Amino acid sequence: MQNFEQFDTNDDSVVTASPRRATDDPVRFDGSITERENDIEGNWEEIVGELMDYDLGEALDIGDTGDAVIDRDDAVEALVEADDEHIDATTQWEATAILEYLGHENIVELENDTVTILRSFDDIAETEYTAMYNNWAAMFDTCIDRIEVAEERVEEARQRFENRREETTSSADVNPQQRKRELKQEIAQLVDGRSPEELDDGERQRVQNLRKQFYFYQSIDEIRDIDVPNVADRVQELAQVMERFSVMRDVMAERRDQFRQLAMGEAVYPESLIELADQYNEFLSSMSDTFSPADKMQDEDLGDFIEDIDAGMTDENVEAFEESAEAVSNEVDDEGLNVQ
Repeated sequence: MQNFEQFDTNDDSVVTASPRRATDDPVRFDGSITERENDIEGNWEEIVGELMDYDLGEALDIGDTGDAVIDRDDAVEALVEADDEHIDATTQWEATAILEYLGHENIVELENDTVTILRSFDDIAETEYTAMYNNWAAMFDTCIDRIEVAEERVEEARQRFENRREETTSSADVNPQQRKRELKQEIAQLVDGRSPEELDDGERQRVQNLRKQFYFYQSIDEIRDIDVPNVADRVQELAQVMERFSVMRDVMAERRDQFRQLAMGEAVYPESLIELADQYNEFLSSMSDTFSPADKMQDEDLGDFIEDIDAGMTDENVEAFEESAEAVSNEVDDEGLNVQ
């Protein structure tokens, strides 16, 4: 687009995007997309969320430095397919105009065939792209939405396991080992110390039938010995997944609000920005190399872990006792009590 002109009509903000070529049609769209709601939440966050959610993790390429880049064609397609009220783009031409306007307002960065949606935190502080703090908030909102969808699916699976466990009946009335002993005893009584050649045809047939029954219960016994995961274990595992999702959702919501505050310029200190940059660059590059439950499970021996837990509990008990004793002592001193 050649230029953008913003004007108000009927208390609504409208932007007209003029094309570079006279043969192309101008595009009009909602100008409030670059404004803030309640001075904290950017109206463009929903648009940025659509760009991220278009194919988060595939079309959106988050590098080690914290920059997040999406292919320009994918970004245009995402805006065409978006159902956000602020996005009135039914054609690629209209979507291109909106995308270029976001670039004009330094909400995203356009370069050749790519669109940079996020920049690393230290870069944002030193450039004109401060609106990208809200883009980070939108990224966390998008992740929260996905977590909530995942939570629903996990809860449905957990409920199915619970229902299935209640419906499952046990075959504990059948004791294969006892039946094998009974069959062996019956065969021994029938054979009575004789060899197969000494049995008549009827006796030999009966032994074969009993033998087949014996092998059947032997196979049943072996099948029941196979270690099949308990449904209760699956239910517990799903509950733990739900707990992790819940914690992740709460942390992301907290960080989302912090980034909106950063965008407003509230409580912004250089040291906090540096700390956030270190934390989230690490988070985005590898979902935190410093804390990966899977890696910890692999690297730390179970025995060592249990010893650490036992030792920690012992230390905590000692510390709690010392603190309690100190508190009682202080209370006695304060009240001036004499203990005989």
